Amino acid sequence: MYFFGCYKILGTVQSRPQLNGHIEMNKSELNHDFREVTLTIKITSRVNALLSRSAERSGRTKRQEALLRLEDHLNEFVDIAATGKRFSR
Repeated sequence: MYFFGCYKILGTVQSRPQLNGHIEMNKSELNHDFREVTLTIKITSRVNALLSRSAERSGRTKRQEALLRLEDHLNEFVDIAATGKRFSR
């Protein structure tokens, strides 16, 4: 859903450790009540073009592509200091 230069992305955050590449949470995080949320972000025209091309190549919507890429990045990297400076799991 596009509006005023922003994208609305729907996603699910799980409250328990997941297998098959999902984020694993430590014991203290398991006590929180994580729920599905709507996240609204503003992206640059460059990121919009990259996301649009990627979604078109994959046959997914931009929302699906953005969520898949966000989940993949969060599963792969525990922290990020800056662009290109990531800490792998």
